[in-house]
Amino acid sequence: MSVVTYFFIGTVLMFCFEYYINTDLYKREMKRIGKKPVFKIEVKERILGFLLWPVFLGVFLYSFCKEYFK
Repeated sequence: MSVVTYFFIGTVLMFCFEYYINTDLYKREMKRIGKKPVFKIEVKERILGFLLWPVFLGVFLYSFCKEYFK
């Protein structure tokens, strides 16, 4: 995988994440579980997500499979 591909995937994933947390679906889901939807992404989180996306994707997949196959 080239460096350009690595950064492109990180950019696309951060864009999708930021788009999701700004939708009404996210806000309704947070209300349903009883939390306030006050999550905002700052520059530090964007940079970490952009650079460490494989780690975050691995943690997500592990947690998702663990809950799905409970």
